[in-house]
Amino acid sequence: MTLTRIDALAGRLFDEDVWALRVKSDRLFVRLFAAQWAFAIVLALVLSPWAYAGEVRSVHPHVWTSVVIGGSLFALARAWAVRSPGSAVTRHVIAATQMLFSAVLIHVTGGRIETHFHVFGSLAFVSFYLDWRLLITATLAVAADHLLRGMMWPASVYGVANPEWWRFLEHASWVAFENVVLFLGIQRSLATIRDLAERRAALTEINHVIEQQVAARTSELEASREQYRSLVEGTQAVPWEFDPATNAARYVGPQIEALTGYGPARFEEPGFYVGIIHQDDVVRLLETMQRHVLDGSDFQLELRLNVQDGRVVHVRAIVAVVRRGADTLLRGVTFDITHQKSLEAELRESQKLESLGRMAAGVAHEINTPLQYIGDNIQFLGRATARLLAALKAVDSPRPGADDVMTRDPRIAAIIERLKLGAIESHVPHAIEATQAGLRAVEKIVGTLQHITRTHAVAGDETEVAALVRAAADEARDQWPACTFAADVELDDPRRTAEIDPDRLASVLSGLLRNAAEAAASRGTAGRVHVSVSFHDGAFAIRVRDNGSGVAADSLDRIFDPFFTTKGVGHGRGDGLHHLRDLVAACPGGRLACETTGPEGSTFLVVLRASRSREVAA
Repeated sequence: MTLTRIDALAGRLFDEDVWALRVKSDRLFVRLFAAQWAFAIVLALVLSPWAYAGEVRSVHPHVWTSVVIGGSLFALARAWAVRSPGSAVTRHVIAATQMLFSAVLIHVTGGRIETHFHVFGSLAFVSFYLDWRLLITATLAVAADHLLRGMMWPASVYGVANPEWWRFLEHASWVAFENVVLFLGIQRSLATIRDLAERRAALTEINHVIEQQVAARTSELEASREQYRSLVEGTQAVPWEFDPATNAARYVGPQIEALTGYGPARFEEPGFYVGIIHQDDVVRLLETMQRHVLDGSDFQLELRLNVQDGRVVHVRAIVAVVRRGADTLLRGVTFDITHQKSLEAELRESQKLESLGRMAAGVAHEINTPLQYIGDNIQFLGRATARLLAALKAVDSPRPGADDVMTRDPRIAAIIERLKLGAIESHVPHAIEATQAGLRAVEKIVGTLQHITRTHAVAGDETEVAALVRAAADEARDQWPACTFAADVELDDPRRTAEIDPDRLASVLSGLLRNAAEAAASRGTAGRVHVSVSFHDGAFAIRVRDNGSGVAADSLDRIFDPFFTTKGVGHGRGDGLHHLRDLVAACPGGRLACETTGPEGSTFLVVLRASRSREVAA
């Protein structure tokens, strides 16, 4: 707000007010002239309607003067007021006309001194225009009338036939005196109007500034409201407001339809929300609601919902208790935690398997030592048994001509007979061999357990990148036949491997190709997805490019954030790229980034470190 603008506005308002006043004065004078004309005629008819020449009677000239001259003056003033209302010419014509009406009335009354007061009243009327220049016009008109008629018909002006010559000056001096008073009044009135115009200008400017501030604030509030609505309704969380008294929702976000299959309007029906809750959770829900409504504390609750397609969906509700007068409302948001519950179940199973694995690894480790003892002892027993059998066999079969005492002792012969050396010789080696085979089988099982249960670092896995990329592209081509898939491999050795588990890399490629295919699908049969592999400085660079609409600039910094998605409500959980980035980042030297994006599509880059063993072998 500046003084220059206020002064300009005040000047314009002042001019408008003065002009409006002068237009109203024009209309006022037209009505005044009509009244004065009628009054002059009536006055002439009352005072001197007839003139006599002997016994001959005729209409007095005063009557004709009132009718003709008064009518002419009225017609002239009215014509200018209609033709050019508010103009300077019209004002001067009306000022002169008013003074001439005073002359007509003075003439009709024969110059009576009382009628001369009409001149002063006429000057007061003229001052209604608040234009001091009109006083000069009016003064000149009345002075000219008094001078000319005082010279030609003095009785019609002064009521006597021989007035003093300076008589008109006396009248003019009184008129001049009134003009001074009226001039001061006009200036004071104009000053008042100007002051009011300045005040109105200042108030108008202040109102304008306030309106601008209100408009700006309203715009900010609208933007904030739209931002809040987009934030709340653009996420997977479902906002809601529930009235426990009616057992119905007052508001439910549109995301509820993607979650349950039912539109928001259904939840405004009394009892509908409670009706889709799993029967085993209803009592717990009602008890929790009642307890927290009474003490006014916020709470969280996990429930199961029976959705429209027959599935059971796990949800978590974060609830705030709101007091509104005598009413109590529940406000909160609901999250779909079905995927989380599934992951938790898988985690529990994994933890069980991990515990079993650790136990199996411990058992295998503990078994290794006794197995080694048993194996060594079996080998010793095998060798000892072979030597013992050889000795017994030598005793049982003495050389011819030898003087062998044992052969002559019947007791030794009886012992050897009872030992059944033939059976021992045929069965013991086979038993020892079978026992050793069993030990080798047990050792193999233990080794397998150790291999399965030992903790593998991702760096220990190796994957042939080229073959897996081609396989992923072929699989994606079968899933999205509407898109064109192309795979380029620029490797000096197609069998180069990266330090990543094959299943992990397959998951990353499948997720990126799926996103690319969905983006390219917006172009129909013209959709294209291109995946390429290159190798440089000991690292693989895998690029997945599509020709979709690209990622918006304001979303580029958040596409890897948890729960952020560029898809509409009900499409995607917002954990895809975040999960893929974690899979890649867990590998040595692994990195996932959005390399380029724009209206012609996006390119995602996966960087993986090559296996050291392959590099050494190469």
